[in-house]
Amino acid sequence: MEDLLKLSIEKVMNELLADPDSIIYGELNRGIEKSVENNITPIDYYYFLKLSDGARCGAIDIWSYEELPSHQFRVSDFSGGHEKWIEVGQVLFEPLVIHKESEAVYLYQSEQLLKVADNFEEFILTFAFGDKYEELIPDSYFDEWFLLLKRLDLA
Repeated sequence: MEDLLKLSIEKVMNELLADPDSIIYGELNRGIEKSVENNITPIDYYYFLKLSDGARCGAIDIWSYEELPSHQFRVSDFSGGHEKWIEVGQVLFEPLVIHKESEAVYLYQSEQLLKVADNFEEFILTFAFGDKYEELIPDSYFDEWFLLLKRLDLA
């Protein structure tokens, strides 16, 4: 699946680079170029950062490596806190977190954790770059990011 993730990122990145208006609805950063300790768990998230060091996929934001430390304050309220959770982004300003042991991805919404994917790669491919984007984002059929996914036959 890593190859599919890499191909999807390249496809979307090329389209964003070709559209000067894309900065409004999406941005994929270059992958981490400097050597960093591989102390980020889970490994799927670290692999994503090597391909794209942070991203804005419509209403889904994925934190870059440098942004990670400043976005961990909300997980202290979750059972197990920083030991079990890492916040990796947000969806409509609600925390997107990964359970470090199971690697499952959760969205903190309406005061509860909702499991949205079994791992980060699945989340990216099916929600950020896939047809399940519309399950998370109301009125997604007007959303420029979702329209881009449709144009690229990803959604």
